[in-house]
Amino acid sequence: MRFFNFKGIEKGPALYLALFSLFVLALNVFATVTVVNRQEEEIRRLEEELISLKYPVRAGSFDKTLGEINTFEERLPSGKEITKVLDEVFTIARKNGLDISTGDYSAQTVAEAEFSRYTISFPVEGRYGDIKKFIYGLETSRYPVIIEEITFSRSKKSKGTIELRIKLSTYFI
Repeated sequence: MRFFNFKGIEKGPALYLALFSLFVLALNVFATVTVVNRQEEEIRRLEEELISLKYPVRAGSFDKTLGEINTFEERLPSGKEITKVLDEVFTIARKNGLDISTGDYSAQTVAEAEFSRYTISFPVEGRYGDIKKFIYGLETSRYPVIIEEITFSRSKKSKGTIELRIKLSTYFI
């Protein structure tokens, strides 16, 4: 039993061209399926690798995280010590030749946690180097002080100075 009836097609270039076209088509389908399968496997592998890099699960990572949380909470001042935090901010400013004359203060309770947030926003004016040292002093403070927002502008009062508006937050128990 024959699958193809070649009675209408003469043996010659047309037959060979038709057979060659069928062969190329079959080869193309085979290559496409093979390549797509390999690419899908590679995509799955890369996605798994990305997830493992984003969310690493290491032995002892939970204990380490708990330790870091405990260290953070130990560094939080009590509500009575908030004046010490503010005093340190003003001391860092004075050491760098800056004067904080006014400020806006607010305290908020963080609903999800057992601590509160104290925010202070104030203007300060000085030379760029002094302001840079002031910001570094805040970042290396023994209390956890978070710089929420900074706005710089050129001083209109004196040449070579910068006006800075800064918003700081600290958390306390």
